[in-house]
Amino acid sequence: MARPHRSSDWWGGGYRTISRVFRPAAANHESMILPLRIAGLSILYGLLMPKPIARRKTKKAVAKRFKITGSGKVLRSQAGRRHLLASKSGKRKRQLAKIAVLDRTDEARIKENLPFA
Repeated sequence: MARPHRSSDWWGGGYRTISRVFRPAAANHESMILPLRIAGLSILYGLLMPKPIARRKTKKAVAKRFKITGSGKVLRSQAGRRHLLASKSGKRKRQLAKIAVLDRTDEARIKENLPFA
């Protein structure tokens, strides 16, 4: 049995539906300024509506590597425990498995990439 063409509605619309083709590009954009008439005066709509608070996104690469404690310290894992382990002693591998505290000179750089931590 032949598979239908991908633009058909075999799985619910495909990628060429009418709503995607004819939708205006910036219909609900918050920075769009539209003139608004109130009592014969022209007022800009963008100036009436408050702008949303700009928030930074969490850098996921940083979130996977570091953890912030309740007191504000930053914890990190130690390097040297991925490969070439046969040449390292058991004591050294055990000590490398422990979590280390990040130096305070690097804390600001990590914390600015974790705004919600």
